[in-house]
Amino acid sequence: MSAKVARPSDEISSERFIGTDSKKILVPLLSGGLDSAVATLKARKELGIERLEPVFVDRGQTALRAEEAAFGHVCDLLGVPPKDRFRYNIGFEWYKRQKEKDPGQAHPYGRNLVLVAVAAAHAATLHHGSKNILLVGFTQDDIGDTSPEFVTSLNCVLRYAIEHNESGAIVEVRAPLIQMSKPEVIQWAWANDGSEIAEATWSCWKRDEPPHCGSCPACNKRQHAFEEARISDPTRYQQTHRV
Repeated sequence: MSAKVARPSDEISSERFIGTDSKKILVPLLSGGLDSAVATLKARKELGIERLEPVFVDRGQTALRAEEAAFGHVCDLLGVPPKDRFRYNIGFEWYKRQKEKDPGQAHPYGRNLVLVAVAAAHAATLHHGSKNILLVGFTQDDIGDTSPEFVTSLNCVLRYAIEHNESGAIVEVRAPLIQMSKPEVIQWAWANDGSEIAEATWSCWKRDEPPHCGSCPACNKRQHAFEEARISDPTRYQQTHRV
């Protein structure tokens, strides 16, 4: 009689994968921007989880150097040791090809889907026995692939995409700022000892070193948000340009 070949499921109970070590880890998709930084601070305060493993993705963006510097500065302020900071390079070659072909029509479709997939795979692979809470900095002002419906859909997909994650026990996406406008995010930061962290962030799309350009859509949005929040904007700009 031939011997039975044991499958992994025959030898290992799935219970060992369902957060049995009771550890909880916050895994922020930390871009160096204001929203993701404040979302991380808010989640840590409200959930009482101290362990952070921020993920930064190099996707070939124009402001890469400035964003990565802001990521490092925010991590310093949050007390994240270098060993717990993770950087991944995802080329987004499809976007680059379209940008070369038709710069005026190029758009990074699926960007947030890819970024969340990277962070989720990171968390599930390195900490399959823990509860990983993946943080995104989506706000009330955002639409499309930053909406509450998108977050709900992501969690549905991850329950099937990651083994033993049927109930979100291993990886769950949360958006701490999803019910807040950008001015409210700034107000929350200033009211909760987060002003230094917010000041360390980077928004500009055009420049890869200080100061912010002050004229791109991201800079305009940042200026307007501080103005509406009635908080003095500490950001240095080459020029102020409000629409």
